[in-house]
Amino acid sequence: MKQTAVEWLFVHMGNVAAGYETELDQGQMLEKAKEMEKKQIVEHSAELTKILISNPFKTSGKTPTELMDNYFKETFKQQEQ
Repeated sequence: MKQTAVEWLFVHMGNVAAGYETELDQGQMLEKAKEMEKKQIVEHSAELTKILISNPFKTSGKTPTELMDNYFKETFKQQEQ
């Protein structure tokens, strides 16, 4: 499972708070997390678009909201545990 931008930033900021040496300063970490988030938004948007186009209600019996909810539950299921 991929690490989200928020999880990545949380880990790295925790390392800073614990006094560990890091390659990036806090500003650089924030910028990297923002870049990661943008990339993740694009990736998830593209995947959701494919799912919605491939599964119209008429054939799948699921609403767009149900399809999106299923996608997010599957994609992020390990983080909820």
